[in-house]
Amino acid sequence: MNKLTCSVLWGLSALSGGAAAAAENQVQHPCGSPYKTSYGPYDYRVYKGRKEITIVEDNHFTPLVENLIKPMFGKLFAPDFDYTLHTTPNHHRALASMVRNSLKLKDPKPEGARWDVDCYFARAMTFVPDDMIVRLLYADYLIKVGGRTPDAIKHIDFVSEKTTDSPFTVYNAGLLYFEAGAFDKSRQHARRAAEMGFTKQELRGKLEKAGKWQDATQPQAATAAASPASPGPAASAPGS
Repeated sequence: MNKLTCSVLWGLSALSGGAAAAAENQVQHPCGSPYKTSYGPYDYRVYKGRKEITIVEDNHFTPLVENLIKPMFGKLFAPDFDYTLHTTPNHHRALASMVRNSLKLKDPKPEGARWDVDCYFARAMTFVPDDMIVRLLYADYLIKVGGRTPDAIKHIDFVSEKTTDSPFTVYNAGLLYFEAGAFDKSRQHARRAAEMGFTKQELRGKLEKAGKWQDATQPQAATAAASPASPGPAASAPGS
C-alpha cells in the first residue's frame, strides 16, 4: 500500500473511528503524529487570533504567503505551509492555500513539503475529528483534483450528518454536493439552510441554472395535473 493510499484511508477512518482509532494507528502511519510537535499543536478554532498562532502567522503565513505572492524564505511556499500546519494542523486558511498551491503546480507534494496534501488533511482530521470545515476543505480538494468524487461525497455526508446547528456549514455542504454532481443532496441542503434562516441564494441560482431546482410543491402539483379528475374521495384499500 503506497503512501497516498495510506493517508487517504487514515483520513477516511476518522469518519467512523474518531480520535481514539486514529491515535492507535498514528505510530505506524506515514504522515507522522499530529500531536507531537516542538511548538503546539494548537486547535485553530480555539487559538485563532491568539499569540500562540499569530507568532507563527507573522513568520510563516503572511498575506503574501497566503495568496501565493511571495514566500517568506527562498522561492517555495510549501515550507511555510508545512510549518504553519505542523503547529496548527487544522489551520483552515493554510490548508486552503496549500491546496491552491498544489493544484497550481499540479503536484500533490510540492517541493519543500514534508508530506502530500492528503497527509496534511489526514493529520488535521486526526487531531480534530469534529472540525467540519477541515472536512469540507478536503472534500473540495478531492473534487478539484479529479477522479476522487466518491471519497469527497463521503466526507460531505459525514458533515451533513453531524451538523445540526450551523446553516452556514449546511449551505457550504450543499455547494460541494453541487460541485460533486449530487444535485438531489445539493437541493435538499439549499432548502435545509433556508429553513435554518440562511438567506444567501447563490446555491439555488446554480441549481436553477443547471435545471436541477424545483419548488417543494412542484412534484405534487404536476402529479395532480396529470391525473384524471376524481368524482370523490378515493376508495379505501381492500381490507382496510
